[in-house]
Amino acid sequence: MVYTGNLVPYCMRKNILIGLLGLLFLSACSEIKTNDAQKAYLNWANEAPPKEVKVIDGKYWQSGHWTREYEVFLHLKVSREWSYEYVKQNGLRSDSSMWVETKETPIWFKPSTRLKHYSAGNTSQYFWDSAGNECYLHELQL
Repeated sequence: MVYTGNLVPYCMRKNILIGLLGLLFLSACSEIKTNDAQKAYLNWANEAPPKEVKVIDGKYWQSGHWTREYEVFLHLKVSREWSYEYVKQNGLRSDSSMWVETKETPIWFKPSTRLKHYSAGNTSQYFWDSAGNECYLHELQL
């Protein structure tokens, strides 16, 4: 038998590569779910809240798909500047429609009618009280 310099036969390398790719795919496709307020904010924003944001309540779900489908509910105390910037950056418009709860809506997500309602279609809802800087935020990305 002549040594060809190849310690691992081609068919084994192929199986190892397929196994590693499968493991990578499975680990990248795991669902994320949390009712921890800080973790919900972190998963949504991909960063810790800035000093002008206090996270009170949160719920976050993200699908295991590579398309990053998610739904987030947050109850925040925010600065006026942060709120104005958020509305501007996300192209939110004043909305006079009523908030409609879904089966996924957490019990603590109760924006009152005194809060100003902004939205970007049906996928992003933002409720803000400029007097008390209270904010409820709901985003659905499918």
